[in-house]
Amino acid sequence: MHPTTRHLERLPPEIWHDILSYACTDGGATGRALALTSRFFHEQSHECRLHSVQFRTITRSAIFLRSHRDPRECKIRNFFYKPHLSDIERHIALEDLTIARQGLFQSLLHNQDIRDGRGTAAVLALAARHLRTLSIAYHKLSTPIPLFQHFPKLQELSVWNHPLAEHPVLDSLLLGGESIEANVHRPLCPSLKRLHVILTDSDMSFQTILRRLPDLASTSLTHLRLSGVTYTEDALSDVLAAMLGVPAPLPLRERIRAPGDAASRAGPVVPDGATFPNLRFLVISAVQPRFDEEAGPEVARKWTGMLGLLRELERTCKRVRGMRMVVLERSWMRKPVWGVRMQRDWEDRMLGGPGCWVVSEAEESKIEGPVDSPKGVEW
Repeated sequence: MHPTTRHLERLPPEIWHDILSYACTDGGATGRALALTSRFFHEQSHECRLHSVQFRTITRSAIFLRSHRDPRECKIRNFFYKPHLSDIERHIALEDLTIARQGLFQSLLHNQDIRDGRGTAAVLALAARHLRTLSIAYHKLSTPIPLFQHFPKLQELSVWNHPLAEHPVLDSLLLGGESIEANVHRPLCPSLKRLHVILTDSDMSFQTILRRLPDLASTSLTHLRLSGVTYTEDALSDVLAAMLGVPAPLPLRERIRAPGDAASRAGPVVPDGATFPNLRFLVISAVQPRFDEEAGPEVARKWTGMLGLLRELERTCKRVRGMRMVVLERSWMRKPVWGVRMQRDWEDRMLGGPGCWVVSEAEESKIEGPVDSPKGVEW
């Protein structure tokens, strides 16, 4: 044995695991270089491999599944998935979820024709026990990956055009030896603290998704961001107020007619009856409509009314101790390219950065640029 190796072995393996894990926070280049340095580092790196995984093609998910068949050996902590358009064209939809009753995990794992949603669902089943952060982008040409696994350690979730808990919980499903039947009355992500929902599909609604939120997250949720809010979300402020346990905002005319002086309306607010009592940080990214002759004054009226209610709710949150709400307003010409932004936020959060959790319009502008500059296509 080389003398240098004997000196290295004096340190406990746990310390080397922490060192190698920290070395992988730059995207994996330093960790890979250390693993190739010697046989000792190669062996120590086994515990730190594949903690962060990103899939964009069908081929990569299929290769991963063929080489990682044992859930005990798969310790993915950070997972990012965004299907490529060329793969969506070859996508085979997972239309019949009843195959899960015969064991979806084994069925997908041993399928020789693993494709898109099937392969990714199997990867999630492998990683469910250890997953910490999860980012999923979904295109309307493909079938969304059903989130009916139990994620006991998942702390941050970002989804783009995903219906979340729309699919029913299958009572007889077995994934990794754990029955979903026992989890029917508890959320799928009991440790979830941060949730970012992005909607660019006009057929989907934030109000509908938020009403399903108790099936996904528990009361431990502390951060919530909604990106892509449009003028059609007229009742969104009431849904958010119920989640926070604060009074629902009133339109300007009703606030003027409401009894009481300005001092009473500016006093502190104590939340009461909140459905998510630990929710203390809320970011709303609203997208202005395109004001033209086709839209007409009705669209402008709805946009002004909805934005006014959100601004009033923002002022109410400032009166709650420890609560913060940020309302961002973006032009329809300056909508973020979410496929790029989600990956950037995912990597920033792994490095300990704020990611999408900005505290002001100025911070958002540093990421997305000036609000008056047009941008490219959405996908």
